[in-house]
Amino acid sequence: MSGEQGAFEVQHCNCLVLLALPLSPFNPMPQPMAAVQAALLTGSACCGLPAGTVVEELPWWAYGHRGMQVWYPSSPPEASKNSIGGGGIRGCRASSTVAMDPELEFDKEVYPLGISPATCAIVGMAQRLVSSSSGTFNCFDPTLSTQPILPCLLRHMLQRGALAEALVLARSTADSTHFSHSLEWLLYSVLQAEVAASSLRRKRERAAMQAASAPASAVAGPADHAAAAEACAVPDAAAGETGAEPKPAGGAQDMGGAVAAVAAAAEGLERKMLGVVIWLLRHFPEFLEVVVSVARKTEEREWGELFEAAGRPSSLLEECFAKCQLRTAACYILVIDKLEGASTGQSQALRLLQAVLEARQYALGGELVRFLMRSGREFVAASVDDEVDHSSFKTFLRFGFTSTSPLERADMLQATVLRILSDHAGGLLSSLDLSSLVAFTRGTQFDLSAFLFNERLGLARLEDFPTALTTVHTLLAGGGERLAGRLEAEFLLAHMRAAGCTEWVVVLATLLQRKQLLLELFQDDRVLWRAYSRTLQGKAFSRLYSKLLAALESDMNV
Repeated sequence: MSGEQGAFEVQHCNCLVLLALPLSPFNPMPQPMAAVQAALLTGSACCGLPAGTVVEELPWWAYGHRGMQVWYPSSPPEASKNSIGGGGIRGCRASSTVAMDPELEFDKEVYPLGISPATCAIVGMAQRLVSSSSGTFNCFDPTLSTQPILPCLLRHMLQRGALAEALVLARSTADSTHFSHSLEWLLYSVLQAEVAASSLRRKRERAAMQAASAPASAVAGPADHAAAAEACAVPDAAAGETGAEPKPAGGAQDMGGAVAAVAAAAEGLERKMLGVVIWLLRHFPEFLEVVVSVARKTEEREWGELFEAAGRPSSLLEECFAKCQLRTAACYILVIDKLEGASTGQSQALRLLQAVLEARQYALGGELVRFLMRSGREFVAASVDDEVDHSSFKTFLRFGFTSTSPLERADMLQATVLRILSDHAGGLLSSLDLSSLVAFTRGTQFDLSAFLFNERLGLARLEDFPTALTTVHTLLAGGGERLAGRLEAEFLLAHMRAAGCTEWVVVLATLLQRKQLLLELFQDDRVLWRAYSRTLQGKAFSRLYSKLLAALESDMNV
């Protein structure tokens, strides 16, 4: 125990706990100052790594009045302001919770208890105030909370070039619930650092141009000196990596060259880091989803930096097609539309729509239909010419887009979408896949009534009533005995009546026991009634529809 600071160390279960005991007349109880937890070099696995894995350095974690902090043995020692208890940990540096590791910013209402090696997450506890079941008094409800630290560890490993260790660590935690979120946060944080570096570069270039364009004979005032000093300030990270010594500015041209060199070095470091992160992510099946998720969480002006490192959005879309990740592919459509042009985005969306319909993902198909309709309207409103090259335009020509007029192309786009939907609906109807037809209509908001009206003498015409009744009875959940089948039959009946498909109305009304609707049909068509009654008197239907037939005969005065 240290008598000067009143601190002692307890080592138990591979954990090192440091406590400060400031005793005072106003606060006689000892207060924990920080808790540092680290797995020992020998013993259980660290941060999910398999037993026996050689790790060059192990981080030290601490929580105190400065929040959560981490020390890395390979980092140079830092000033005492970032140390524990003022003395610090010799040979280690504390990571700033704001500048370097934003994921260490823990919820203020949650007190961290330690590190979970199996999931690479901080485990904390919060004490919530809840009401009792009777409502007469309140009680405390301790709840556990976790926050992933995998991005923090991976970022440090990648920054110091330990790519193999980072890959081993990531693979060892690939089954954890936080893994996908951790990869997404890692990419997002590095991308934001690159965007900030690019913004700094542009700012410094503008300052250098202003300094270079200033007259040489002008007398520089204090404000001018301050602006020049700020423009030539070398970032710590960039200076540390490049090892460049600061040189005095000999003039406006020298100042501009120094600023440009420093800005290029800083941006080069971030671009290199972004490429390394992309390399790591490509080893996991979550890569495509993580990249587009980060794109959706960032502004469009930042997409250029992201996809310059990750690859062209069209190429990533092809990977989604190859891996049958259709929902992820749909997320890339908007990116393609913004970065590669509206024509390419629309053609890829049409192609994806066909694949989605074949996979029976009708809710996703509805989203694509709405995107295509909105894209056509925006294309007309903008009245811009197609700037896509001929290689991209060939795919568009497959769907019939041969006009360069925005209005004509928008009409052709709408007609193409309708043709794709009508072809799919026709295939479902011809195969009597009625449940899928209902799901398709609901998911894509397809105008089924108009389609059936146009096909009432074609695909929507029934030639054999007994066969159709038996088939529909089997398909729609046993004649409507279950709620799902009955709702689907009611849905189809409403559209068949609106389209004037009498054969289908008779079949569905019989299935649903809609006596009044059948009477309205048979009152004006006695020939239809006689054929209908003979069919229901047969052995195949007498048991199922005997009561319905008797009620109809009574009302028809037979």
